[in-house]
Amino acid sequence: MIAFGKVEWAAARPGSPVSIAVLAGAPPATGVHVRLVELPAGYAAPDHAHTGDYRGVSLTGTWRRATLENGESRELPPGTYVFQPGGEMHGDACVGGVDCVPMLSQSVAADFIPR
Repeated sequence: MIAFGKVEWAAARPGSPVSIAVLAGAPPATGVHVRLVELPAGYAAPDHAHTGDYRGVSLTGTWRRATLENGESRELPPGTYVFQPGGEMHGDACVGGVDCVPMLSQSVAADFIPR
């Protein structure tokens, strides 16, 4: 068990405002894992895809997801479940004044494929 206030955060990439905390499994670069991703309030990620599917749950803040292939956009308050198919272009943003933290699970290595 890991209390939310005790997780160890690291920058997603050098200089990135996004932080990641690995909760279980191999580090995201190498395979099956569960991680927290912290998106600062007001942050919008560039349009992107991932090689593999992921499943997630919004824990804090209002996470906005936009699926670019069908034009759907939704605001996801805490407790919302998300399934993101691999290869599907999408956008992520944290709207409102509270940082967004989704918990994500993947059975493949994590990647970020810009549009």
